[in-house]
Amino acid sequence: MKNAGLQPRNSRVNAAVEARQTRITARLSEQGAMLEELRAVLPVIRPTSARDDLYRAILDDNVLRRPSMNSRRKIFEKLNGRYFRLDASLAVARLVKTMQMVQDPLQNGLFAYVMLLWNDALAFRLGGQWLATKLGSAPYDTRTSDIDAELDRLSSTIPQIRTWAPSTRHKVAINYLNLLRDCGYATGTLRKRLRRPFIGPDVVLFGVQLIIGSGEAISRLPEHLLFKAMGLSIEEVIDALTELQQRGCVDFAIQGGIVHFAVRGKTFSR
Repeated sequence: MKNAGLQPRNSRVNAAVEARQTRITARLSEQGAMLEELRAVLPVIRPTSARDDLYRAILDDNVLRRPSMNSRRKIFEKLNGRYFRLDASLAVARLVKTMQMVQDPLQNGLFAYVMLLWNDALAFRLGGQWLATKLGSAPYDTRTSDIDAELDRLSSTIPQIRTWAPSTRHKVAINYLNLLRDCGYATGTLRKRLRRPFIGPDVVLFGVQLIIGSGEAISRLPEHLLFKAMGLSIEEVIDALTELQQRGCVDFAIQGGIVHFAVRGKTFSR
């Protein structure tokens, strides 16, 4: 039986717009951020052929040392859904190149977190509606039961969640808190202590590029919900973009409610 998650090595989807994934799924019930696996394959992946290289590294070369072909296929599918979407080749290339260059493990993990938010609508929703409120009063101690309760609340407006078995919801809750820990937003094991990590300007820039690449209007860029899901206020986003301008990385200005943003010779105004 064919598996839709596995595409031919040389398959390509060329699209001018790389939209955010908005379909709610229970992907997190299987695993969290998978940073250990992601970092293990990055050294053998090229930005411009990342998905093909990922396929070869995991299925052919078995760089992750999985015992069977089936287990290799599963790990490929999981990493693919989180970080290597077939319909987002430009964002994937940017993520791979950036993570290969950034040595700071915290900032490195934050780039992965932003990409995961973009590709997982449930993580995006939890980040914006649950995590952001808790970070406002951090440090904040939380348990899996808190996420169970939040999923129950979200189920009133998200039909998909109502179809999940209680065990699936609970696995999602466990893995969501684990991914927050792995990406730098929490410490602890059974009980997690939340705190907002330092999110560098380059991480904000990566988020901006995802937004621009999606074709969304940037007239209110600093207010985008992606930054809220990252735990940033509007003022902090503006400060980060201003710092990037001072470093000569971008052109950024807000005049009369119009956002001007340019990076590496490409200008975007909407």
